[in-house]
Formats: sequence, C-alpha cells, structure tokens
Amino acid sequence: MERKTSEQLEQMLKAREGRQVVLFTSPTCGTCQLAKRMLAPIEKLYAGASFLEVDINTAPERARQLEIQSVPCLMVFASGEEKQRLYKMQSGAYLLEQLHSYLKKDLTESKEDSHAGPSVSTQRNVERR
Repeated sequence: MERKTSEQLEQMLKAREGRQVVLFTSPTCGTCQLAKRMLAPIEKLYAGASFLEVDINTAPERARQLEIQSVPCLMVFASGEEKQRLYKMQSGAYLLEQLHSYLKKDLTESKEDSHAGPSVSTQRNVERR
C-alpha cells in the first residue's frame, strides 16, 4: 500500500481515472495497522486498482472535507467519486466481500470467475493473513 499526501490524493481523484482504495490511518492506531495487514493480500488480488494510505494527521483538511469520523476509514473511489466507505474492519474476508463489487474489473488475471467473486479458498487465505 502506497502512502500518499493529501495533495497527491487530490491530484489522483481529480484525474478521475480508475479505482482507488484509500485507507485513512493514524500512526498511533493499532486497528489501522491491522487493517493494512488485512488489505495486503486483497491488494494483490486487485492489481488494477490503486491501494493508498493517507495519514489523517498530515491531511486534517482532507479528513474534514471527506467527513471522516474515525480511523481506520476505508474509502473506494471510482472516477474520482466516492463509491463506498467502511469503518468496520472485522476480517480480511469481510473486506474482500465488501470491496469485490467495486473492484471486480481490477481482479488479477486468474482462473477465478470474476462474476462470482473470489473463491472460498481465496477468502480463507485472506482471512489467515
């Protein structure tokens, strides 16, 4: 997951290209660190999407503009528009299930059926990490 500044994020969203999964974090947030670990294998599955991290301490104005209530906050943007927002990071499998409908076009080439979603074995592998 690539760390971005508020300005870099703004430029990416203004470009309105592709899908971005943005995790808003804080260095002192233990759940944020766990969320990053849960997202790592998901990021590999959806290589066509950009997975980014933004520290709200370095981007307080952006956090206010986006009305982020707490961290971690995971947001999905498509063509610069917010499509999904998650605060609940209960498991890797849960995140995979929530993100798939927005990211299925970015699924890494594999034998999986992108219409049905990742296989149960893939969900279990994500859960273990």
